[in-house]
Amino acid sequence: MTTEKMQAIAGSSRADAWFKAINVIVEDDDWEAFHLVVEIADATKSGPKDQAVEEAVNNFLVAHGSQPLQTVAETIFPASEYRRYGSDGVYRYYPETVYPEIKDGKWGTYAYRLLRRKSADGKRHFNPLEECVEKIRKVLSGPRTYRACYEIDIADSGFDLHTYDGCVDRRRQRSGPCLAHLSFKINGGSRLLMTATYRNHFYIERFLGNMLGLGQLQRFICDETGLEPGPILCVSTLAAVETGELWGKGDVRALMRQTTEIYGTEP
Repeated sequence: MTTEKMQAIAGSSRADAWFKAINVIVEDDDWEAFHLVVEIADATKSGPKDQAVEEAVNNFLVAHGSQPLQTVAETIFPASEYRRYGSDGVYRYYPETVYPEIKDGKWGTYAYRLLRRKSADGKRHFNPLEECVEKIRKVLSGPRTYRACYEIDIADSGFDLHTYDGCVDRRRQRSGPCLAHLSFKINGGSRLLMTATYRNHFYIERFLGNMLGLGQLQRFICDETGLEPGPILCVSTLAAVETGELWGKGDVRALMRQTTEIYGTEP
């Protein structure tokens, strides 16, 4: 029976958090957990062991016919365009040039939804991420720093980054966007904290790539506002160490043994 009690995990890095989380999830008979909360102290940096673990997971995914970590990360934040063209590559080149070439006819990418949204009357487009960054800049330049008014959510409220669109997604039961909400907070006037809420989260195929993308998004906002990255809190309302057509439990156990050998007893 899937664990219903809320469980909290703290990791120093993306890979450390992933390693601890999957070892908790597989203790359940169904390899699932409701209300799993994972905090990553710094999702923008990785040590040598962390990098080795991410390489092992990446190799596993590619060998089993799934997307590599960076491809998953790019669905959240277009890091390649940011490196090549700066903020203009994020705000304009990706949604106007790259996205039309990669759109698959389904629900799109998180990155596009963060960068292009229709107004409530449907008559104009706006850029939620750019407006969020500008709002943070304005607040930081003023006499008072508001710590908790920066959201990207299903409500268009300026500091909400909206990834779930009820008009488009409400009838989807599968293959829809699992990242539903992003929330940003400013701690001490200098550190940017992020909370990401997932309605359903696959910890083999998606978690590490998702955290890489969220870390790159957080780094971008920090670069644009002068803040420093703080912890990222990931809330998975349903977390799963998934198996199926691409790999089985034996494959996952082999991956866990490999990453345990990399980390030893102390990630």
